[in-house]
Amino acid sequence: MIPGAYDPKARLLDMERDGIDAQALYGDGAMGAQDPELRTVLIRAYNDWLAEFCAAAPQRLIGQAIVPIHDPQAAVREAERTAAMAGLRGLFIGLDGADFPITDPGYDRFWAAAAEQKRPVSIHIGGGSMVKRGALSLAQPPPGFLEAYVCLTPMTIAETVAMLIYAGTLSRHPRLRVVIAEGGIGWLAYFLERMDHVMEKQGAWAGSRLTEKPSEVFRRQVLATFEEDLAGIRTYDLIGPHNIMWSSDFPHSDTTWPNSRQAIERHFGPLPEADRRAMVCENAGRIYGLIQ
Repeated sequence: MIPGAYDPKARLLDMERDGIDAQALYGDGAMGAQDPELRTVLIRAYNDWLAEFCAAAPQRLIGQAIVPIHDPQAAVREAERTAAMAGLRGLFIGLDGADFPITDPGYDRFWAAAAEQKRPVSIHIGGGSMVKRGALSLAQPPPGFLEAYVCLTPMTIAETVAMLIYAGTLSRHPRLRVVIAEGGIGWLAYFLERMDHVMEKQGAWAGSRLTEKPSEVFRRQVLATFEEDLAGIRTYDLIGPHNIMWSSDFPHSDTTWPNSRQAIERHFGPLPEADRRAMVCENAGRIYGLIQ
């Protein structure tokens, strides 16, 4: 682990080397703890540490406070507690948070708090049937499972996003913004088309109460991040340039650091300047309150 993963001064130097003005910071403070009380304590401790980390440069280090989503009331309390912490401009549902029933009306107080605070809620890759099977905890997973899991994980977030849209969660909180963290975008053009198709063809028998097209809800309230995804860029106009944010994924193994400028040029070079600026910096700057 390089110092930039835990030392804010080193992180700022790493950002300078890569040409990064500001960076949204994700982590998993619960560290896989399953005991609910322990999870909450660990999350609070992590958020306190993250606030100290971001204090080194609160306009450049944009922390995402984790919420204990396993308990909707605790999630509201932690959102309120961290709202005044410098640099913690977003909220984050951790690695396994998408498995919780976050479309249940019991969570509406949390979504309302996030919307009121104007803090986007990032949902990390996770959830979906592969995670629910629990095969990752097996001593000997079935052949091919680990590779398939890593390959498909970015797209598993589609299950959670579809539920948030179809359940009316986003429509009930139109000021809420949700970020798909580390999920890629190559699958999104089909996903948007498929959601509308299902609503039109299958919504009646499914008992859907959604009164607007799912793709309209998505484009109003959801942004997706990607690192390297040429297929997604080829279909970015079908997704919407204002729904996409480029990411370096530093310091994970998928990162484009320290060659992010070359990666940006490879993906965005031939695009219109306005679309390029939106996806590389302006969308993120606006959603985190760095620019107007």
